[in-house]
Amino acid sequence: DGLFDPCSAIPDEVISGLGADVASEETGILGVRQGEFEICTWMSDWYQLGVWSTFHTLDDVRRNPNDTDIRDAPAVGAGAITFRERRDVDGNLCMVAIPVQQGAIFVRIDALFGETHKEELCELATRQAVVLRPHLPN
Repeated sequence: DGLFDPCSAIPDEVISGLGADVASEETGILGVRQGEFEICTWMSDWYQLGVWSTFHTLDDVRRNPNDTDIRDAPAVGAGAITFRERRDVDGNLCMVAIPVQQGAIFVRIDALFGETHKEELCELATRQAVVLRPHLPN
């Protein structure tokens, strides 16, 4: 595949420094690998942190009718954006998309069902993406 593998590439101490539980690391979605993505997730007390690696580009995100609330995220780096999914009517997820040579890296925050949001999700995703950026490909 040649896609960046977040599970093997991001050091455990970086993940634990973000407040996520390294021992909860999971590949794919419910352990099932997804064809167009390399996915790694970690649990925190009230949300799941995900790093999704893909050949899809930010233009694909902008063109996708299921993606909404697209905003520039200059704190993360040139060209980075935050976005949400239309189906997320309760506002329980936000993603930061970072343009890289292979396509994009998404830093995804999913609030756990029924948990109080301790921080605005796109702000949290942006803050975490800034910390993760040095460990991601160019």
